[in-house]
Amino acid sequence: MTQDLSDDHPLRDTLASYAALVDHIPQSVFIKNTQGVYLAANRQYAACFGLETTALLGQDDYALYPRELAEKYRADDARVMAGGRPEAFDERHLEQGRETVVHTIKTPILDGGGRAIGICGIFWEVAEQRELERRLTDSEAKLRAIYDKAQEGILVASLDVGRLLMANPACCRMLGYEAAELLALDPAELHPPETRAWVRKLIGRMEQGDYSLAQELAFQRKNGEIFYADVSPMLVTLAEGPCLLAVLRDVTEKRRATEQLARSEALLAEAQTLAQIGNWNVDLRSGQSSWSDEEYRLFGFAPGSVQPSAALFKQVVHPEDYEAVEAQLAALLAAGHDGHYHAEFRVLRPDGERVLEEVGEVKFDPQGRPLRMFGTTMDVTERRRAAQALADSEQRFRLQIELAPEAIVVFDLDAGRFIEVNENALRLFGLPREELVRRSPAELSPPRQPDGRPSDLSAMGWMLRALDGGQPVFEWLHRHASGREIPCEVRLVRMPASGQRLVRGSITDISDRKLAETRLRQLNEELEQRVTQRTAELTRAKQEAERANAAKSDFLSRMSHELRTPLNAILGFGQLMALQSREPATGDYVQEILKAGQHLLELINEVLDLARIESGKFSVARETVALAPVLADCLSLLRPQAQAREIQLPAETLGVEQQVWADPVRLKQVLLNLLSNAVKYNRPRGRVSLASRVVEDRHGARLRLTVADQGPGLSPAQMARLFVPFERLDADRAAIEGTGIGLAIAKRLVELMEGRVGVDSRPGEGCEFWVELPLAPPAQALPAPQPALTASACDADGAANGALSLLCIEDNPANLLLVESILALRPGVELLKALGPAQGLSLARERAPALVLLDINLPEMDGYEVLRRLRADPATRALPVVAVSANAKAEDLARGRAAGFDDYLTKPLDVARLLALVDALPRGAVAAR
Repeated sequence: MTQDLSDDHPLRDTLASYAALVDHIPQSVFIKNTQGVYLAANRQYAACFGLETTALLGQDDYALYPRELAEKYRADDARVMAGGRPEAFDERHLEQGRETVVHTIKTPILDGGGRAIGICGIFWEVAEQRELERRLTDSEAKLRAIYDKAQEGILVASLDVGRLLMANPACCRMLGYEAAELLALDPAELHPPETRAWVRKLIGRMEQGDYSLAQELAFQRKNGEIFYADVSPMLVTLAEGPCLLAVLRDVTEKRRATEQLARSEALLAEAQTLAQIGNWNVDLRSGQSSWSDEEYRLFGFAPGSVQPSAALFKQVVHPEDYEAVEAQLAALLAAGHDGHYHAEFRVLRPDGERVLEEVGEVKFDPQGRPLRMFGTTMDVTERRRAAQALADSEQRFRLQIELAPEAIVVFDLDAGRFIEVNENALRLFGLPREELVRRSPAELSPPRQPDGRPSDLSAMGWMLRALDGGQPVFEWLHRHASGREIPCEVRLVRMPASGQRLVRGSITDISDRKLAETRLRQLNEELEQRVTQRTAELTRAKQEAERANAAKSDFLSRMSHELRTPLNAILGFGQLMALQSREPATGDYVQEILKAGQHLLELINEVLDLARIESGKFSVARETVALAPVLADCLSLLRPQAQAREIQLPAETLGVEQQVWADPVRLKQVLLNLLSNAVKYNRPRGRVSLASRVVEDRHGARLRLTVADQGPGLSPAQMARLFVPFERLDADRAAIEGTGIGLAIAKRLVELMEGRVGVDSRPGEGCEFWVELPLAPPAQALPAPQPALTASACDADGAANGALSLLCIEDNPANLLLVESILALRPGVELLKALGPAQGLSLARERAPALVLLDINLPEMDGYEVLRRLRADPATRALPVVAVSANAKAEDLARGRAAGFDDYLTKPLDVARLLALVDALPRGAVAAR
């Protein structure tokens, strides 16, 4: 790197030191004398020219760079040496013919007398960095423009100090405050007083990571006006600490429009029901169809019970009519342009055959591709039957007209008069026959009807409608010869007659009905008032019941935790005693303790499951489940119990290959209950059998699985009480263990999975319990859940050789003692104990254990906060952390996984599972995450 210098040259020692230090650094370094001649350069600088270092020595900038750059560099050198202090600046640079931008630092080299004897420079390329800085500046400017010009309100609030930090102009306009006024408020003050406590609770839950709570919220403007906004929240960390970033969109008008739309849709549905007219819509691109509620009823289905489709349409339409309807539709679709559809066909419904009339329209896009088809449907069965009956009875018309209980008239539109009337018509109008047949309807009516329309024009309109094939039914005001007005109901129908336009009218005096309707309307108004009052009372009662139900759920949750904590010690130490006991009698005592503890734990779980189901807070996650592996797992778990009672279980699952839609965990719970009951309630040396078959009903294909035993059977009275919670029939007298709620839970779980469960039995002939669940396509089958780790899966001597330290953070000394006793079964495992979060965090940093067992319910801070701090600290970020908690509900486990725990152990502890976790740990190092 250096040029040969004389022994007494003042730069010799300096150059030697620089050479050793900088020859291999990634920046370019050089040393020049006062004449600009290069005395030293590192490899990086020589690489700029594609040369060896020695090739640069003795040359100056004019030999290496264009004259313009060389003069610039010499001027910079002179300025720095004259000033006697370092300077830094960006400048152009050529590197193997490519121009770039470098950041250069030049430092004068001074002798002992402070005189400049050379210059040392270091530079590196910053073109990309300067471009990124420019783009960052542009990006910040754009973001500021978006922030200032956005139509949505944007605000940032500090969670530590509880005040607003930022609010964009749109947010200020939305809330009616100046920016300074707004930033002086607590975030909760932006909401109506009655919702502020709830909003603070909502923010607290979002701090714990619950972003699913984003929703439509009520806000209060400065002037007191309430409005609604969609809020999209996000937790962010700024210089001020954790903050809440929220985007507000005013949805007040959308909310009003939605409410109005809902009212309109309800009115439309009510009108369709009253008129018995349904409507339908088909997306011809996707094949998706939708029906109104009345459309479902017209086709014989409960609203929403089936998915409308072309296959369903073909299934219910009479085969003799289907081809004609399809041919008409095919012609419309082949036309390539908008067209109208009108069809009449029979449908096969459970209540009999009906005739439906459909009127619709097909829409195409400009390229001639079909887009959608929509229309209405009406039940015209009665109309068609009436028309047929009229044709069949034309020859008996004269007799029928006279025997009819109502007034019958026949009007000739061409002659403009009645041509036939019966005796009831004469009595209705109070006129003799010869005079009545010379009159027209307008002459037998007041000048105008109650709706204001002239009687002559209105009557002609109704009769023309009847001539067009309609059968109008309407109310009409007639006039008696005495001048008394008579409210009537008129039914018109066209009479077939060659060369004549005849309309027959049936006229009924509805004076009594009108009086009854008036009275009924008054009664309805009174009833509506009573219903409103009763609804308010029921609403208050419902709210009280919901509050009581919530209190019950909270109580049961707390009781579950409190009961599981002592059970942890009972079952934990019991499992340890069972592993260590060498005395047969002592082993029997321990097994009785474990058996009683497990029974109590099952009772707690079943009571909590039943309470959550009854409160409506229990949900299932259905998926496609292969039934055979689940059955095989259940049979494997129950074989020890069956062998103890000499009960024969099926050797295999009888080739059950079907898949069902079910929650795999809850399905296994149901099957274990039914199979366990079949063992417990069987006769000595009895047999349990399985059978399956596919059944079809109007809801589709289902798989029925039957579990049969050879027990004493059930009477009809016992079967009626079988699925009632805490009902054990005669099990107490038979000394059979159980809580009496297993079947009740099984029934509710099956119903939540849209299935059915039941029993067939007769006294002395055993019981056949059956479960029906919806079939799933074979292609969607997923692996069945793997069985939980049992004690047999753990090798008591299986821990690998090597030192291992574990940290247990637990505030309960008894639980710490239990964990310490369990780990004593693994020689070479050291347990670090911490009775509080602060001590646990300190030990984790100092000792870096191979595994952290972390209790969730800790004082000062809970386990989730401890986990967050462990993950935030680089020294403890990679430590495997396993949650240990008496919170054992499915949502508790899901929350633990979402928070980042490596595993989740529930209390009472499963000793075998804990030992398996320890055995799986790598020895001598912390496992990488």
